[in-house]
Amino acid sequence: MYKSFLKFICFVLCVSLFFINNLFTVHAAGEHTLKNLLKTAFKPVGKVLYVYGGGWNQEDIGAGRPAKTIGLYPLWQKFYDSQNHNYDYEVYDYEKSKIVIYWGLDCTGYMGWVLYNYLESESETDDDLKEGYVFKSSQMADKLAELGFGNVTDCKKVCEDQDFKPGDIMASKTKCHVYMVLGKCSDGSVLFVHSSPPGVSICGTVDKNNNLNSEAIKLAEEYMTKYCPDYQKKFPKRSKPSLYLTEFDRFRFNDKNMSDPDGYYNKSPKEILKDLFAETE
Repeated sequence: MYKSFLKFICFVLCVSLFFINNLFTVHAAGEHTLKNLLKTAFKPVGKVLYVYGGGWNQEDIGAGRPAKTIGLYPLWQKFYDSQNHNYDYEVYDYEKSKIVIYWGLDCTGYMGWVLYNYLESESETDDDLKEGYVFKSSQMADKLAELGFGNVTDCKKVCEDQDFKPGDIMASKTKCHVYMVLGKCSDGSVLFVHSSPPGVSICGTVDKNNNLNSEAIKLAEEYMTKYCPDYQKKFPKRSKPSLYLTEFDRFRFNDKNMSDPDGYYNKSPKEILKDLFAETE
């Protein structure tokens, strides 16, 4: 009981200091380009653990303050550092203790944070002023379309056309998940970023023949090892099944809300990663 009380006091102090600091900080909005969207999506990779309800508010009806914060929420890294390879998200149940929603992100909380940091310029310290962009995974694609950001293609059409482009937000009405595409490889596999147990990471799907040695999985392993070595050592699995290619609706930004001056739509996933990480030959 005493340890729990100390944890709570530390939590209150950290959050208070963070928001006092942000009250005096104005952040410049970035350009709405595909490159900036993907750079934003990479910021929590390998640094934030999956917490069910993470990113939602305590009422569980929309975005909480962490998902309306410009930059990484300070408690995320602290919680990540406190865990090892045995991390089990089911131990941290927000229905038993609301505090845990500030310690990490679930899939929709992560996507909401990415969108807020891409579309907004200042952290929100008043829950009533801005709603943010955290929606149920089954509603994510449709909600973004309703807001005028782009268009939705249903999963049946996606299964047929297999048209995956960087920046696409894939949302499933049946699998309760959402992820962002980084690119489609020549073997049909897809490289993407998401928050799924145990945390925020780059992953890849199997190829069109359901092989686990796909280009996307190899790329995910390579870049997580290179840029997030601690996370990759703790949680090495980077592969995801073929349902990621067949059971998700596709949301794609329109030209008004996302331009592509860097030509990412015409680059391979490998070329995109090299550019995002400023790698030279």
